[in-house]
Amino acid sequence: MMREVAELANVDRAALWHQLCANEDEILHVRDEKKAESASMSKEKAILSQRLSESEATTSRLKSEMRTEVDRFARERKELTEQIQELEAQLEWVRSERDDEITKLIAEKKFFQDRLRDAETQLSQLKSRKRDELKRVMKEKNAFAERLKSSEAARKIFDDELKRYATENVTREEIRQSLEDEVRRLKQTVGQTEGEKREKEEQVARCEAYIDAMESKLQACEQYIHHVEAQLQEEMSRHAPLYGAGLETLSMKELETLSRIHEEGLRQIHAIQHHKGSPAGSPLVSPHNLPSTHGLYPAALPPVIPNGVGVHSNGHVNGAVGPWFSGPT
Repeated sequence: MMREVAELANVDRAALWHQLCANEDEILHVRDEKKAESASMSKEKAILSQRLSESEATTSRLKSEMRTEVDRFARERKELTEQIQELEAQLEWVRSERDDEITKLIAEKKFFQDRLRDAETQLSQLKSRKRDELKRVMKEKNAFAERLKSSEAARKIFDDELKRYATENVTREEIRQSLEDEVRRLKQTVGQTEGEKREKEEQVARCEAYIDAMESKLQACEQYIHHVEAQLQEEMSRHAPLYGAGLETLSMKELETLSRIHEEGLRQIHAIQHHKGSPAGSPLVSPHNLPSTHGLYPAALPPVIPNGVGVHSNGHVNGAVGPWFSGPT
C-alpha cells in the first residue's frame, strides 16, 4: 500500500517536475519573446522618432517654402499692380498728348483760315485797285492819244504854213522859225507823254505780278490747310475704332478684325498671367476688371472734315493712305 502510494507520489512528482520544466521552458520562451518584442518596440520607437523628426523638418521646410511662395505671389501681385498703374498712366499721358495735338491742329487751322480770309480780302482789294488803275490808265492813254492826234494835226498844219510862207520875206522866215520851235516843243511834249505811258504800263505789270504772287501764296496756304485737315481726319479715323468711337460706320469684316485684335490681347494677358503663376480667377487682370477703352477715351471725336474729304462706310478717308488695319489675307 505504501509502495503504491510512494509510486503514485513519484509519478506525481515526476509529472510535477516535467510540468515545472515545461513551465520554466515556457517562461524562458515568453521572456525571450518579451525581450524580442521590447527590442522590436525599441526599434519601432526609434524609427517612429526618426520619422517624426523628419516629418517635423519636412513640415517646417514646407512652411518656409509656403511663406516664400506667398511672399513671391505678393511681390508679383504688387509688380503687376504697379505695371497696371503705369500702363494706365501711360494711356492717360497718350490721351492728353493726343488732345493737345488735336487742340494745336485746330488752332493752326483757325489761324490759317484767318490768314486765308485776310489774303482773300487783300486780293479783292488789289483786284479792285487794279481795275481802277487800269481804268485810269486807259483814260490817260486815250487822252494822250487824242493829244497826240491833235499835235500831229497841228504839226501838219504848221508844215503847210511853213511851206506856204517859205517864199515870203524875212518876217515870214522868223514866223516859220517860231513855228518850228513850237513843233519841237510839241514833239517833246509827245515824247514825255509816251514816257509817262510806259511808266504807267510798267506799274500795271508790277501790280499784276504782285497779284499773281499773292494768288500763288493763297493757293499754297489752302493746300497746306487741306493737307493738315486730311492728316487730322486720317489720324482720327485710323484710331477712332480702337477707342470705341465710330464703330457703327465699320463693316462686319472690320468689326470682326477689331474683335479678334481685342480677343488676342486678352489671350496674351491670360497667357502672361498663367506663365507668371497668377491664378485663373485673379482679380489683378480679368475681363471684368480691365478698364474699357471707350471709358478712357471720349465716346465721339469732333467731326473735323475738310472740304473734299469724306469718310466712307468702310473706314477709308478720301485722299488717305489706307485703313488703320489690314484685313486677313
